Amino acid sequence: MRTRVVIQSRLSSSRLPGKALMTVGGMPLIELVARRASRTGFGVVVATSVESYDDRIAAQLEPTGIRVIRGSLDDVLSRFLTATSDMDDRDRVVRLTGDNPVTDAALVQELMDAMDESGREYGRVDIDVVPEGLGVEVFSVGMLRRAGREATDAYDREHVTPWIRRHTDELLFAPQRNPGYPAVYRATVDCLHDFTRVARLFDGFADPVDVHWADLMDSLVGQVKSLGPIAKEVPKASRRLTSLILSVTNIGLSESDATRPGWGIREVFTRAVEAGISDVISTPEDALIVAAGLLPMLNKRMGVSLVLPPLRDEEAPADHLRYLIEKTRAEGGASGIRTVLLDCSDVECGDGQGLLDVLQAYRERGIVSELGIMLAPGCELTPDSAPLIDVVAARMGDDLTGPLGEWSAAGRVTMVLAEHEDPYEVGTVMRSGVIDAVAVSPRNVRELTSLLAVV
Repeated sequence: MRTRVVIQSRLSSSRLPGKALMTVGGMPLIELVARRASRTGFGVVVATSVESYDDRIAAQLEPTGIRVIRGSLDDVLSRFLTATSDMDDRDRVVRLTGDNPVTDAALVQELMDAMDESGREYGRVDIDVVPEGLGVEVFSVGMLRRAGREATDAYDREHVTPWIRRHTDELLFAPQRNPGYPAVYRATVDCLHDFTRVARLFDGFADPVDVHWADLMDSLVGQVKSLGPIAKEVPKASRRLTSLILSVTNIGLSESDATRPGWGIREVFTRAVEAGISDVISTPEDALIVAAGLLPMLNKRMGVSLVLPPLRDEEAPADHLRYLIEKTRAEGGASGIRTVLLDCSDVECGDGQGLLDVLQAYRERGIVSELGIMLAPGCELTPDSAPLIDVVAARMGDDLTGPLGEWSAAGRVTMVLAEHEDPYEVGTVMRSGVIDAVAVSPRNVRELTSLLAVV
C-alpha cells in the first residue's frame, strides 16, 4: 500500500492573499509545508490551480524537486484525482493544506497508525478538540475516486472531503500530545496576525523542517501562557462563546486625555485574540472601532455582535433595522454578525414581530446567526412568549438577575454588559450562576488582563 501527501495551495486567499509565498522558517510557506510532510519519505505533491497568478507557486517549487500538478481553481477535488491518478484504489492519500506549516510527517503517521488500529477507511484530526493548524485527513484512493464520480455539489468539490465524510464511518483523532484549547493555541496561517505568530514560532528553532510538530506546539503554549490568563468557554452556547467578551465603549481610550489612538485599540484586540476571547459587541455608531481593531491583522478572528438603539420611534422601524445592520457590516468589515440584540421594548411593541421577521430573514441568509434582546426593568417578555430569541442581555446595575435566571433556565445564553465596572464587581456578577458571559470594555491590555483573571 502506497501513501501520497497532496497539499492544496493557491495565492488567491481571501483573507491573506499571497500567503503561500510568504517566508516562514527561511523559505516560502508552501515549500516549508511540503518539506515537513515529506521528511520521513512520504511522496508529496502540491496541487495548485491553472490560474496565471499560481504560476508563481509552480516556479518556486520547480527547482526544489517538489512535484506540482495544476487544475481547476474551484474544483479542488479534481486536482486530488489528478495527483493520485497513478495509484491503486487501496492506496492512501493524505490531504493537507498549504497554510498549516506546523503539521508534519510524524503527525500524519500517528493518524495513519490510529486508522490501521480502527480499520476505518477515512480519518481526520478532530479540530473541535485539536488546535486549528494541525489538520490532517487520510482516506483511500478508492473513496476519493468514488467521490469524484458521485459528488456534484460545488461545495463538495471545492472542499474535497465532505462527500466522503457523509458516506463512510470516519475516525475522529486527537494526537497524544494534543495541547487542547483549539482557539487559543491556533497554529494556522489564515490572517496577518496568524502569519506573524507562526513565523515567530519557527524562528525559535534551528531546523524548521526537522522540528517535531509537538515541540512547536509546546513552544506556542509557553508563549501564550506567558501573556497571562486565557478566556473560559461557555459550554451551553451553540457556537463557541467565551465567558468574557469585548465591548468597544472604552477600548483604547487614553487614561490621560481621552483620545483613542489606533495602536491602543489594536493592542487590546490582539491581546483578546491571543487569550481566546470569542466575540466583540458594538453599537452601529462604534463599528469603525471594530474595524480598527480587527483589520487587517485579525480579520475574521472574532465574532461581531450588535446592540441596537430603540427603533420604535423611527418612521419605518424595519427599514431602519436593515440600514443599521448593513451599516455595521460595511463599516466594521464584518460579512456576518453573530448576534443582533434588539431593545426589549421594540419586541414588545406593535412592530415587534416585523423586526423579528427581518432578523429571521437575515438568519436564513446566513448573515445573522443569533437573535437577541436587551432586557430593561419592566420588560415582560418571557422565554415562552419569545421563542425565536437565542441570547438575552442586560446592562450591569439594572438588577435583572431574576429575569435573566428565568431565561438561563430555559436554555438561552445570558450576558451582562459591564462597560465601566471594576474587576471585583464583574467577578461578583459572574458568580451569580445565571450569567453566561460578560461584555467588558478595558482601555488597555493591563485592564483586560485583570478582567481575564476574575471571569
